[in-house]
Parts: sequence; structure tokens; C-alpha cells
Amino acid sequence: MSLQIAQQQLEELKSFLGEKEVSRLQSEYDALGGEKFYEDPTKVTWLSRKDLLAQTDRAGPTMACSSTTARDADVDHVDFICKALQLEAKQAKLVQRQHDLTRIRDPIPALKARIATLKQELEDGLEVHYELLCSVAPQLATLGLSPGAPETDEICLPSRFSPEEVEQYGLHELLNVEVQIRIGFAYDAIHGLRQGLSLRSFWSRHISNQLQTQTKKTKGQTSLQTANTRVKDAMRTYTICWRWLDKHAPEKAVKFGLRKLNESDVLLLSDWQEGQMYKRSDKRLPWFWTLRPEPSTAPCNDERQLETDEPISKLEQVLEAWRSEFVRLDFVHSTAIVERWVEEVAILGREMAATCRSFQHRAMLWSERASHALKASKNQGLAWQAQPDEVRGSIAYALRQFDLYTWLADSAYAGFEAAIGEENWADIWSAPRAPTQKE
Repeated sequence: MSLQIAQQQLEELKSFLGEKEVSRLQSEYDALGGEKFYEDPTKVTWLSRKDLLAQTDRAGPTMACSSTTARDADVDHVDFICKALQLEAKQAKLVQRQHDLTRIRDPIPALKARIATLKQELEDGLEVHYELLCSVAPQLATLGLSPGAPETDEICLPSRFSPEEVEQYGLHELLNVEVQIRIGFAYDAIHGLRQGLSLRSFWSRHISNQLQTQTKKTKGQTSLQTANTRVKDAMRTYTICWRWLDKHAPEKAVKFGLRKLNESDVLLLSDWQEGQMYKRSDKRLPWFWTLRPEPSTAPCNDERQLETDEPISKLEQVLEAWRSEFVRLDFVHSTAIVERWVEEVAILGREMAATCRSFQHRAMLWSERASHALKASKNQGLAWQAQPDEVRGSIAYALRQFDLYTWLADSAYAGFEAAIGEENWADIWSAPRAPTQKE
């Protein structure tokens, strides 16, 4: 950890939170003197088993972002792209389910039936997709595009064409809509990931409190398994969106704070809280917990819709309280780390200058002692060789010490200047010194 890394982490956190949230947190931090590092237990509450069961069916993605990302664009284009991306997610789900099926020795018929149903839904969706494609972009009808195998079909979208083909067939507007909808789907996936992780956190806690003699699969264990599935689905959906954006619109991905989602990023808020990881500089809150949609992702005339983010369920109320509290803790500790580093760097600069001046002072002290020894001699008019051995010894030792401390001062000055740069060293060296007790 260094000052540069600490500042980079803080700026990254601020970019995710947005100016309004950062202003609120900074005001609270300044008002409390930066000392409110402790967790507020009133904001970290747990849902009961009854509440969890009631909220399980309501914890799916709300599609709030993707439904409004291109409100000003053509409705047919938005409808086409949204349905195509849903087919893309369904295709990835089918491939994953088929892969999981091969790892099961004796799969039950019901599982095979569900996969067959999913495959049939995908086939039907692909048929409709290519019909819509000819309706939305009739200039592509001459290409004779048709659906392929459900598992391998490319699901024709504007991004499947080369830049030259996009220009040739006039697909720029449709491609721009796809970029906006992809960003919306990425935010939806993050929203689903948060909810899935919160449910997994709560159900894990309830299941761990059950009796160890419980051998029959409980409703809680089933709900935990469902939460795990939702987390995997959300991660898969987000990864698809991020890979596409990283390839076709990397500047957009950076602008909206989207990045690669690693397994190490998928951390439960409960684990982060119970381990008090906010106290460790190398354990920042995972980025997707602090990410908020940019206002430009939802062009809307109603500014209140952009400023408010009201939870729609008790689960989201609890989750938002957890998230807000841990974002505050992350911001407080990140800001404090930067302030400590700034203070430490300032102290080190003062110590560098003080070290050089200390050596210079010691050199001048020994020079004065040599002069004093010569003046104190009773034989001042005699040549050096004629001076008593005691006098010559004292002066020689003083001059040797003078040379030593002069060399130390010059070496320290040159070393510090090379380490931090001439300009920074000039500022430190010329900075006003604090008055000493003698002064």
C-alpha cells in the first residue's frame, strides 16, 4: 500500500458512488471529524425466516434499467434488441444446463424434461427473432438469414456485422440501441446479483442455526439452492454483457463503471461485515455493491425518478440499509487511509530535510570546536608541526568529524533529491521550518 494506491482506490470508490452520494458522505465525515468508524447496528438487521420465504419469489431482476435505457429510440428497435438479449441469456443457460446434465450419473426425468422445455422455448424464440429482424431491418432480408441449432446459433444482432457491413446496411441506429440496452442488462444483472447474494447470506445464516440432526431437506435449504442458482445466472448474464461491451464499446464500459466480474468479487455483505474487512486496506467492498447507474442510462424527463431509488420490497429495504452502511464504512476508512498517508508523506518530507540540516549542524559544530581548540592553545603563533600533540590531536579529530558530517549531509541531500525529484525536494527544502524552543 502506498499513497498513490490509496488515492486511486478512493477515487475509484467516488466514481462508483457519484457526486451526490460522495458529497453527502464527505459532509458527514467532516462533521464527525472523521472518527465515526464503527458500524451502526441499527442499519444491519436480519430478516426472519418467514419474511425470507415471502420475499423469495420477488427477488428477481426488476429490469428497471434496460426498460428505460432507450426510451427515446424507436420502440420496435428496443423491443427487438431486448428480446434478442433475452434469447442470448436463455441460450447460455441452456448450454450450462446441458453441461451440468452430463456430470450427473443418473439424472431424473424431470430434469431432462426441463432442459427439453428450455430448448424448445429457445427454438421458438429464434424463429420469432429472425422474423422480427426482417421487420426491423428489411434491408437484411436479402441475406437469407435463418435460425440454426439452439445451442450454437449466433442470434443475429447489429454487433454481429463488421463495421463495413453496418455502414452498408445502415445499422448504426440499431447498433446504438444495442449498446444502450447491453448497458441496461448489465446493471440489471448486477441488481440480480446483489439480491441473490443477500438471499444466500440470509438463508446460510438460518440454515446454520438448524439442528445438526436434521437430515431431511428443508425449505430453507431449497431456498438457499435457489439463491445460489440466481447468483450464477446473474454472473453469467453480466459476464456476457461485459465481454460484449469490452469488445465493441470499451469506452462505454469504462464510463458506466462496468468491469470484469471475478469470482473473488462475489463476496457476501455478511462475510464482509462479520470479518470487519472494512478495517483492512486490502479488502475493499466489492465494486458492484457501490456501483450506481449513471443518469444518462435512463433518459427521462422526470428528474425525481433519477434522484430516488425506493426499495420495492422489505428485502430490498434491508439490503439497501446494509449496503448504505457498509458503503459509508468503506468510504470512511478509505478516506482515513488517504489522510494518514498524506500526513505520513508530509512527516517523511520534514524528516528528510531535518536529517540533512542535522548533519550540516553537526559539521558546523565540529568546525567551531576545531577553531576553538586552536584559539585556546597557548602556542597560537607556532607552526602546526610545533603545536603540542594534544592540540594537534583535538583539532585533527574535530576536522575529521567535520568531513564526515559534511559527506553525510551531501549524500543525504543528493539521495533524497534523486528519490522524490528535484521539484518536490526543492519545495520541501524551502518550506518554512517550525520554530524551535530556543527561537
